[in-house]
Amino acid sequence: QAPPPPGPTAAERDAQIALEKATLKKKEQAAAEAAAKAKAAKDAAEAAERQKKADADAARLKQRLEDKRLADEKAAQRKKDQQAKDEKAKEDKRQKDLAAQREAAEKEREAKAQEALVAKQREENLKRMLGQAGVAAGTGANPGGTAARDAAPSAAYAGRIKARIKPNIVLTADVPGNPVAEVEVKCAPDGSIVGRRIVKPSGNTAWDDTVLRAIDRTGTLPRDTDGRMPPTMILVFPRQE
Repeated sequence: QAPPPPGPTAAERDAQIALEKATLKKKEQAAAEAAAKAKAAKDAAEAAERQKKADADAARLKQRLEDKRLADEKAAQRKKDQQAKDEKAKEDKRQKDLAAQREAAEKEREAKAQEALVAKQREENLKRMLGQAGVAAGTGANPGGTAARDAAPSAAYAGRIKARIKPNIVLTADVPGNPVAEVEVKCAPDGSIVGRRIVKPSGNTAWDDTVLRAIDRTGTLPRDTDGRMPPTMILVFPRQE
């Protein structure tokens, strides 16, 4: 029987052990390096995700701030435009009010001037009529006679008188409702108006004054159908007919 092969020497055994240890260490080192790389990759991925989220949050915040800035600018512009519109409306109203005041003042000035002119003409006519009446009395002339003067006017005469006066009614102030003024009008024999007064106020002074001015502007009234001129008449003037 052949003898068994000789076993490894101590040196060989030591070398084998050293080789195995080196191989194990190398494997452990490779595993550690792989784990480190994996961790580094994971950390990098997580960091990238955090950065992505941070960038997205920053972008949203920036967009919100930009949207707010634009909204604030639009709101400020709308406010500015509204203020300009309000100022323009206010100025337009002021100008309109001034124009209305100027127009009213001009109408009042014209009315007063016309009233003064009519009053002057009425005074002159009265003086002339009084002078003519004096001559007639001195010569005994009295063409009309007491019966003619005292006879009642015709049914349509008051309407003719009012129709003559109405075109001269010029309102210089607002007259609401339907006030009615009763006026006594006195005339000279030739129809010249020599006096007028309110005998029953309408309750609206502006309307009463308007009617009186219209009578003054009229100056002279037509005779009745029979040629008579009533010395005194009561006329009724409603605001609306």
